[in-house]
Amino acid sequence: MKKMALLGVFALVVVFTVSAQQYDEESGFYVTTVDGGGAVEIMAYVGDKQAVDIPSAINGLPVTRIGDGAFLFAEMVSVTIPSSITSIGYGAFNTCRNLTSITIPSSVTSIGDGAFEYCRSLASITIPSSVTYIGANAFWKCTSLASVTIPSGVMAIGDYAFWECKSLASITFPSSLVRIGAWAFCDCESLTSITIPDGVRFIGWSAFADCTSLESIAIPSSVTNIGEDAFRDCGSLTSIKIDDDNPNFASEDGILYNKAKNHIIAYPSASGDVAIPSGVTSIGDNAFSFCRRLTSLTIPSSVTSIGSFAFNGCRSLASIAIPSSVTAIGASAFYGWYNSQTIIIEGHADQASADAAWRITWRGNCNARIEYRDSVISL
Repeated sequence: MKKMALLGVFALVVVFTVSAQQYDEESGFYVTTVDGGGAVEIMAYVGDKQAVDIPSAINGLPVTRIGDGAFLFAEMVSVTIPSSITSIGYGAFNTCRNLTSITIPSSVTSIGDGAFEYCRSLASITIPSSVTYIGANAFWKCTSLASVTIPSGVMAIGDYAFWECKSLASITFPSSLVRIGAWAFCDCESLTSITIPDGVRFIGWSAFADCTSLESIAIPSSVTNIGEDAFRDCGSLTSIKIDDDNPNFASEDGILYNKAKNHIIAYPSASGDVAIPSGVTSIGDNAFSFCRRLTSLTIPSSVTSIGSFAFNGCRSLASIAIPSSVTAIGASAFYGWYNSQTIIIEGHADQASADAAWRITWRGNCNARIEYRDSVISL
């Protein structure tokens, strides 16, 4: 609904703006002057060419910008951008569903939010080294995009930038990169391995969630923040390598820990029978979320807290025993559990006692059978 609302806004902006701007019949563009009348910005394309060459000048003035939503819903197959262009606006090529190729010159320094969103036929793109920021949603749902090289100079990849690029099999990051936004590569189901370069400090929430083919990731010492759910539903991720000098994180046997290894952040590849190592005191939010192949889990008495959505979607886990050492369980820790699954509570005699200790939200959205010491409750 949010996406459709944005598209509607784009359409309204284009229609409203077109009526007030100058139409260049030869090129098929509506344009407006910028920079005090010394340059031209493209506001909308209304031509019907399959191959569009944006002119470097219109009416004797250099074309320096591609405006917000300028090619929204356009039907062309290819676009060539001249070296006079320095910026590509918000949603500039949004929903150009037939666009297969585009040449971006080294004069461009920024790619706006949603610039190529839903260009489902776009198979490849070369981003020049002049670009320093790739906007949010920039390539969202470019389902044919197979490979991307992020050039040196890019410091940040925006939220949702490559979300649902289902054909994206390889991604190369530059040493200049500092921030990978939330959901940036979520649902890139063809990615198999990722190396995060030294210098990256921030990996956003759900940045690589639902990358179901991802087998390995290497994280350098510079990364100090890994967002919640960063590797959710990455069932093939058996190798998480954390640089020994990383101050905040550690890894072992496919488990992402805090530095002290007493808090499990994520165990995306958990499958079969798993015993949490003794010495672990807390299980983080979403730590085992969507571990669909997990059939048995033993929680040691050293564990005192279990995070929200910790066992969300663990549908093959027939039963789980919560030891009496656990004093806190977050909201919806067993979200989506069926009535064929069983939760055994060792530390409380009844539901009222457990709810008083953990708040009623601990069993939210859970239909599992819950066994206490002297009673059984099916929610």
